[in-house]
Amino acid sequence: MKNGVHAFFIGFGIIVGISGLVFLFFFLSGMKFYPKLFPVIPFFYIVNSIPLVLLFDNYLKRNVNPPSLKQLMLIRMIKIIGSICVFLVGLLLDKATIISFAIIFVIFYAVYSIFETKLMLLFQKKKEN
Repeated sequence: MKNGVHAFFIGFGIIVGISGLVFLFFFLSGMKFYPKLFPVIPFFYIVNSIPLVLLFDNYLKRNVNPPSLKQLMLIRMIKIIGSICVFLVGLLLDKATIISFAIIFVIFYAVYSIFETKLMLLFQKKKEN
């Protein structure tokens, strides 16, 4: 349980830190290009990380067989489709600041993908031991 919760808090801290930096940038630039739906982006990625962390935590706590590569890729595909849907809805709802919304979303997606990949590598490392 300790490793899964620890990984969640690391990811949560990274997302909150990036959110603060992005907000500071917009605040210092006069909030001219601040997307109205900005709070949705970090919230989406925090909620999106919970299933993977719970899966990892469950595996470590119960010492059961780790999820197969097919299961992990299915989870990742569902998350990619969800990200695309949130991205498209955000673009449709926030047309005034569409470019800043898109750039922020892509930055968060890249950081989240790195976090998720590291967690997947931990799965494989634990599976080998």
